[in-house]
Amino acid sequence: PRKEPVQERSRFTVEAIVEATFRVLESHGVAGLTTTLVAKRAGVSVGTLYQYFPSREALLEQVLLRHRQETIDRLVEVLAKTREQSLEIQVRALVSALIEFKRRSPRLSWELSTQLPPTKGLSRKHDLAPIFRRLLEESGGEASTVPRAAIFAAVHGVEGALVRALDDPEILESEEFEKSLVRMALAALAA
Repeated sequence: PRKEPVQERSRFTVEAIVEATFRVLESHGVAGLTTTLVAKRAGVSVGTLYQYFPSREALLEQVLLRHRQETIDRLVEVLAKTREQSLEIQVRALVSALIEFKRRSPRLSWELSTQLPPTKGLSRKHDLAPIFRRLLEESGGEASTVPRAAIFAAVHGVEGALVRALDDPEILESEEFEKSLVRMALAALAA
């Protein structure tokens, strides 16, 4: 954001803009995202939008960071519930939470995973592998000793499969798909 909102009304305006950006991404995708469309959906003028977000890329970055934080918050919650349990239980819970998150808004997940402009480097800020590593290390038990490369392979394997499954709702909803992701992640982590 260009400036941080101080007053409650300003915070409400910024929140409306961010939520409108999510909605526009869901309905029009990254390619159809414009500041004009976001401002209209948020019920603010384009000038007001530009007071807080200097560009379309700033909107995309804010949405990506918000989406990433929601993912992290959910994963922290899951690991808190499975603290000190076996790696298998933790992986099952994490994979289940990620699938649930993708099912909630498959179009938005697909857009944020595949359609961001590569030149801006936004997708690198969304990489969950370092976060997973930190969360697993802090969770205690056998999960805290998994090597970094194994976590990288497991996370990117699961994320890649989830992104591809967004194109096929039947697969995304399949119980067998979830079991397969768990097996894949456990195999990578065991390596």
